[in-house]
Amino acid sequence: MLVRIAIGVFIALTVNGCRPAPSEKERLIIGTWDRTGMDFTERTTYRADHTLESTFDSSDPKSLSKGTWRLEGDTLVEEVIPAWQPVPNETPFPKQISRTPILEFQANKLVREPGRPPLVRVK
Repeated sequence: MLVRIAIGVFIALTVNGCRPAPSEKERLIIGTWDRTGMDFTERTTYRADHTLESTFDSSDPKSLSKGTWRLEGDTLVEEVIPAWQPVPNETPFPKQISRTPILEFQANKLVREPGRPPLVRVK
């Protein structure tokens, strides 16, 4: 019994230890950011485990989408599924993939392409 416990602890430590440390640019992305649109603000939290969740920034934030993120060079790739569900018996919403080139990685701002407002760190 003690051997089984020791083996289980060893396996858990080995599996958790295999996850690579985040890169410098990934560490800059981890956190909560606002991106403004024409008449709304979307707040997205990027977690160290490469999951994300977006909400409307309001007094009653509701989840817009959940998914994963990764960096491909200087491009932020988000794969999300809308949080709301379609009408019963309708086809579920498909996964959406967006690719956002980041021109400049700053501690409190991620500069996107010209004409698009930057992502601004909230926390």
